[in-house]
Amino acid sequence: MQTKKYKGIGISLVLAVGVLILMATTSKYACAAGTCDTEDFYPSSYYHSKLTSEGQIDIIITGNLWTKKSQYFASGYYFSFDFYRTVSCTDGSDKDVYDYYDYYTDLPAPHRENVEEWNPWNPICYIVPRVCNEEVEIGTENPQNIQTGVWYRVVAYFTVKKHESYAMHIEPEVEPATTITPPPWEEWCELACYNTRAGTTGW
Repeated sequence: MQTKKYKGIGISLVLAVGVLILMATTSKYACAAGTCDTEDFYPSSYYHSKLTSEGQIDIIITGNLWTKKSQYFASGYYFSFDFYRTVSCTDGSDKDVYDYYDYYTDLPAPHRENVEEWNPWNPICYIVPRVCNEEVEIGTENPQNIQTGVWYRVVAYFTVKKHESYAMHIEPEVEPATTITPPPWEEWCELACYNTRAGTTGW
């Protein structure tokens, strides 16, 4: 779990309230995966919600439950959820409305956090633009310890840069921990996409 001191925006309170609301309404928001059904690592049931703190910090809350273990939930692999922002669910052009701020997850430790966002001061964004594509990956380096029948939360915090419309794609992903792990190098699928607006609560 990442730990930062939040000043003047009440993030901890917002998260606590949001998680309680979602836990109370799990049966309403849990649903079977759709576009991921060709893979075996997406959650069997899930819920997604978006909250904002005074329009300054947006919080994406996800709950995820597996009823069977993926073949990739094994030593030598990483598992993450990608939070990827584009113009819309049908327009895959990157949309820069946020700066990633922090995360919380109760997935097995150690956790992984990989930020791929546009930064004009980062030369790599000009050399390899795809690594600065408005995406953050949050997950675990020990997916073999994910238990079936347990709800796991993955929460991402973003600082709002522009109060504009955008699409949030939520994508489970597996990849080898080392280059000697057997292929595939990376497998991912789109679990859900929401057309929404930065700085607002709800999709």
